[in-house]
Amino acid sequence: ARAIVDGRNPLAARVIVNRVWQWHFGTGLVQTSSDFGTRGSAPTHPELLDWLAQTLIDDGWSLKKLHRRILSSATWQQASVDQPKYRELDPDNRLLWRMNRHRLSFEELRDSLLTAAGRLDPTLGGRSVDLTKNMTRRRSAYGTVDRLTLPGFYRYFDFPGSETHTSERQETTVAQQALYLMNNAFVMEQAGLAAARAADIHDPTTRVNRLYESTFGRLPTNEERELGLEYVRMFAATKQDVKEPVPNTSAKPVAAPSLVVDHSWRYGWGTYQEQQQRVTEFQPFPFFGGNQWKGSAVETDPLLGRASLNSRGGYAGPSSQLAVVRRWIAPRAGRLQITGIVSASPTSVQPLGDGVRARIVSSRHGLLGMWIVHGTEEPTIIDGTTVQPGDTIDFVVDGRGRELHGTFTWAPLLRMPMIVDTTDDSTTTEAAALISKGIWDAVKDFHGNPAESATDDVWQRYAHVLLQTNEFMFVD
Repeated sequence: ARAIVDGRNPLAARVIVNRVWQWHFGTGLVQTSSDFGTRGSAPTHPELLDWLAQTLIDDGWSLKKLHRRILSSATWQQASVDQPKYRELDPDNRLLWRMNRHRLSFEELRDSLLTAAGRLDPTLGGRSVDLTKNMTRRRSAYGTVDRLTLPGFYRYFDFPGSETHTSERQETTVAQQALYLMNNAFVMEQAGLAAARAADIHDPTTRVNRLYESTFGRLPTNEERELGLEYVRMFAATKQDVKEPVPNTSAKPVAAPSLVVDHSWRYGWGTYQEQQQRVTEFQPFPFFGGNQWKGSAVETDPLLGRASLNSRGGYAGPSSQLAVVRRWIAPRAGRLQITGIVSASPTSVQPLGDGVRARIVSSRHGLLGMWIVHGTEEPTIIDGTTVQPGDTIDFVVDGRGRELHGTFTWAPLLRMPMIVDTTDDSTTTEAAALISKGIWDAVKDFHGNPAESATDDVWQRYAHVLLQTNEFMFVD
């Protein structure tokens, strides 16, 4: 050990200096950072490498001083603006005539998302945490890395395998990265929270400014501001058109106008009574954000915990006393068929927790079916049950007494065909098509609260757009 750090042996100092340089510039002074032998590449700046190695030794091997020396240099503080005359001489920028653009690693990206949302926990030290849980707010440096079951998002963003030596991370551009940023619940939740930080501002222009400041640390240009305002106006108009369709004034009044715009689904929580086999004390979720219904804007609500519902599933309530409920209200009488598949960690070799318990409960007939899934999936088929207008069918899920590991997937499909006389001019074409089809799809019918959350949804989507930009993804 003493021979390695002996002042007459510069190899160790050269290697660590090269690694630190590689961390800050993307490429080391010696490109083969794990091979300083005859098969490795020659340094682009040998005198600089030797000088930094010697100053590291003279400073008592202080890495803090080495970082400060590099970061305070004019080389590191350069802009990344292209200069054609230098590009012709050194197209790979090996001589560092400008700063290289640096794409954020997964850990940097996750921490940046939490920072934009105002949720990053900067606490130093402590035990490692599971980054697969969206409620985790700690820096990604403290994330647990399981060699056997590495989460997918690590692999999407080129996280190196922990079982082999890796001198530098490979950088790829694949579809999974874009899909993660567009569809992942964690990313969408941070977008909602980032938008909520400016929710107290009613002036759209000021709100765009605030989002730019919290996301990019700067104010938008006039062009960017106008684009943002145009996006918000266009999306708000689209939502208005969808949620408040123009009535057909040429037709006679429809007997059941609620059928024209389907309001059959409700999303909330309640208590399942074992003896009565009914759901009681149903309460709708008060908050819609990140494409899910839940207790509030925070990840873990003080009352409801992580209980939530989205288009394809959700997070189960801890017990039958507080279970998540996807409620369907019958718009008319008929015989109902229900199909679907409920699952909880179906691909996991060693699923955590006790799984979830799913029930289908009719307000008229009581319990229609019950299934328990734990690392499995089960078909949820009800061949036929009668309903009258106003009856409810509740899809109830609880965590069997546990608050953790309650993620599940369950998107039921309901069928109740009915033939409508479309020649009857008392029924509009739109209503007739909806009634005659007689299909209610939990995924396609999923919606937020148009009266209370449409505006918030517009700003959440705009914040989501900003979080997917190159400016956010790159250090430029």
